[in-house]
Amino acid sequence: MLVLGHVNVNPRALIRKLKPIVDYAANQLGDVGISRGHVAMFRTHQEMIEQLRQGKVDWVTETAFGATLFIDEASAEPFLLRHKRGAGEYHSVVFTRDDSGIMSMDDLADRNIVFEDAGSTSAYLVPKAAIVERGYELVELARHLDPVPAGAVGFFFSGAEENTSTWVFRGLADVGAVSDQDWLNPEKVPQQQVDQFRILLRTDSYPRNLELLRKDLDVRIKQRLEEVLRASIQDPEAAAALNSYMETTGFSAIEPGHFEALDRVRAFRSVTGD
Repeated sequence: MLVLGHVNVNPRALIRKLKPIVDYAANQLGDVGISRGHVAMFRTHQEMIEQLRQGKVDWVTETAFGATLFIDEASAEPFLLRHKRGAGEYHSVVFTRDDSGIMSMDDLADRNIVFEDAGSTSAYLVPKAAIVERGYELVELARHLDPVPAGAVGFFFSGAEENTSTWVFRGLADVGAVSDQDWLNPEKVPQQQVDQFRILLRTDSYPRNLELLRKDLDVRIKQRLEEVLRASIQDPEAAAALNSYMETTGFSAIEPGHFEALDRVRAFRSVTGD
């Protein structure tokens, strides 16, 4: 059995999306002893780390933030860069309403920012590090109405990209953070909202998604899975599975620059304590 693992706060919603790609891959791996696929969902990165250590998960898809945790704490091996909607890299966009009075990242004292969730690279870790590096204390709020300690920046989570932009648009949050891919997607950030937003920061780019394998997975399975995933973009029978796999449009090699970006993510984890 080939086990694909993923971390998400709403696991039931994603199992149906991930099952087609692991089934497709498993069907191609009969020559190396694989006969079926399985999806294992976890709510926290720590749960995934334990499963990787115990050899109960074979293959993981993750953003740069989670990937560095799995590499550092479970010796997971990154083997492919996954492209989503044509993009293999992305960056963070931090924004506010035009009428908020916030003109730059130096005007965030006593304000709040809404992030997507605590596992997001582009919509949490990277923008959070940018704020901390400017000398601000970041304080998590239980809800958006909670007061922000004097001189600090409060933060809370929206749970979804479209929620982030809506909260800022309605004035329920002072500042928001999303990926550039979501910023350009009218289903996530409608144009009528963009027209009333001001961008405060665009960060450096980072790998969009990484595919990782547990360290002691049979080398024959590793090699064949890489071959199968790379070739899948040319296989009409894989089209539906790839689209279901969070809008995957291809796989490519991980380049030296991507590993350098992962080192920057590790530095951000150190800065923020995540």
